[in-house]
Parts: sequence; structure tokens; C-alpha cells
Amino acid sequence: MKPTPCMVLTMAVLLAGQAQAAPKYRVEILPPLPDRWVTFDSYDMNDHGEVLGRGNSGPVIYSQGSYRPVDALDPSKVGGVWLTAMNNKRDIALTLNDGASDRERPYVLKDGQLIDITPEGAANRPFFPGMVKDINESAQVVGYYGGKTFFYDGQRSRFVDVGASENADVLAWGLNDAGVIVGNINDPAGRSGGFIYDHGQVTYLDRLMPRDINNADQVLGGIRQSIFRPVRTVIRDSDGSLRTLDGFYGSDLNDRGWVAGYRDGDTGGFEAQLFRGGRVHDLADLLVHAPQGVRLQAALEINDSGQVFGYGWKQGLGRISYIATPVPELESQALLLCGLGLVGTVTWRRRRGHGRRDIQPSRA
Repeated sequence: MKPTPCMVLTMAVLLAGQAQAAPKYRVEILPPLPDRWVTFDSYDMNDHGEVLGRGNSGPVIYSQGSYRPVDALDPSKVGGVWLTAMNNKRDIALTLNDGASDRERPYVLKDGQLIDITPEGAANRPFFPGMVKDINESAQVVGYYGGKTFFYDGQRSRFVDVGASENADVLAWGLNDAGVIVGNINDPAGRSGGFIYDHGQVTYLDRLMPRDINNADQVLGGIRQSIFRPVRTVIRDSDGSLRTLDGFYGSDLNDRGWVAGYRDGDTGGFEAQLFRGGRVHDLADLLVHAPQGVRLQAALEINDSGQVFGYGWKQGLGRISYIATPVPELESQALLLCGLGLVGTVTWRRRRGHGRRDIQPSRA
């Protein structure tokens, strides 16, 4: 078969894409809040690129260039607010202190309604902050209360038994859309380390201390080599194998297995990092157009679209927040161009054929 121009173009672009060192990103510096000088405290980013954060006047969501206050979480009405996570439906997991009981309680904000998800039996536990840690797309929530992990399934909230001793702290850290939980056990008298809780089935992870789990059942965590040596970032794949990502701290994991994080910079401070395509990249090296005077210090969140959220520093401004978005890859552009060309060719041939039929003499 004789190759068409489109096939030749596609092959050339694919080969060029393979030779390309790394994917590219464009960076957006978030505008200052009206009530704050430069930036805001951020907590989570969903797959739409919306960022959950907090200004001086309370919780806000940054979306498409502007901030929108979360009216249901006005601190003047609900008391102290500690944000944790937000899903694609803008359901928010958080912790509240109303000031009356002087005790933090876990909540979920769903469809504009605040739902108290304090686990059953919590009143019998000694005082300990009740903190939520993650929320999935079904608005299921995981957290800990009184030093024990709890799970809210959308209807009821209950403690999870991972087989640890009563005096152990069992602290959840992450949750995927299938309701699989990861967390850490700190038991001075017995088992310590990480765990995976999958609907009653517990897998212990020994020295691995999980931070997150994605929908491919990959676990992001860290292993401390010794008291005097730093924690090494590790990805545990679904088959139990471990991959060590040396040189940086991984803070978030998406469903593609990409990791956002940071490392100690060569000249002091932190530098934003991205694990993708089997290697760790300096995020600053991947920018199409690097803003002048900007240093990307940390990558905190990465969504399933590959967008990265973090904070940095801009000369003359100070601390900033940013979103780095992948630009269309060469392969995608080539396929899109060829697809448009194919549609155009078919349409042109049909029009030519239709014209010829119109001018054919009648056989009647």
C-alpha cells in the first residue's frame, strides 16, 4: 500500500515525539485574592483543574481564572474550618470545630449540605482530633478519630478494624474510587508500618508508609532507610512490586502513575518535580515559556489530566500559587490534523461526486 501524505506526517511526528526528552507544560500564575496579597492556602485540585483553598475570609474554589467563595463554609456561621479534599463534583471533605464542644469533628459538604460523619462509637473514645483525609468520586470519606481510622460509605460512618492492638494509632491517609483505604499503623508494642484495607481484607506493608492510592491500586509512600537517612519515595504497584524514586519527595499520585513532588534545590530551597514516563523531571525544565523571575518550589497536587498545582516564588511579589497544564503532545496534534484532513478529503470527494451526478444527462 502506497503511504499517504497523512501517514508520512504521522510517522514523522511520532518519531519526533519519541526523540523528545519530556512532555511540555504551560504555567498559569494564580491571581491574588481580593483579601490577600499574593496567594492562598491550597488543599486539593480536582480533574477539572479547580483548586480548593482558603483566603482570609474563608474557603474558596479557584476555577477558570477566578475565585468563588464556598458560602456553606463561611467561618462566621460554622466555626473553625479545616479543609482537606474535593472531588470532581465539588463535594468537600473537611473538619469543623463549632467552638461549643471544643472538639473537631469530620464533615462532608455534599450538594450544599453539611453532613456530620463522626463515626459510630466515637463518644466512647478518648479525646483526639477527628480529621478527614480524603474523599472519592462517590463522596465516600476516610479519616481518623481518636487515633483510629474511620470510613464513611455515603450512608454511615464506622471505625475500620485492621487488626492492630488497641493502643496503636491507625491513621488513614488515602482512598480510591473503589473504597480501598491506605494508612499507617504506629504500635509501640507490636506491628508498625503501612496497610491497605480492601473491604475487610488487610494487607500489611511493613516499612512502607503510604500517602495515597490511585484507581490502578498503585500506592505512593515512603520508606525511611534509617534514623539518619532520609525517607525514599516509593510506588507500590498492584502486584506488590516496589519502585524507588530517589532524589525527591512525592506528594501526590494520579491514575496514570505520575507523581508530583519536590526536592531540595542545589542552591537552597525546594524545586518542583514530576515523575512521568519512568523518570523524574524538574518541572521548570518542562515549561514551554517560563515566566521571568518565577521559581517553582513545590508540586503538591496532580490530577488525572496531568495538571500540576503547587506554589513558588516570583521576584517582586513573593509567594505565588500556580497550575501547570500539559500542552497538546505532538502525537495528538498529528492525529488531529490527519483526522481533519481525512474528513475534509471525504467531504470534498462526496461534493465532487454529487456535482457529477447533477450534471449527468438523463437516461429516461
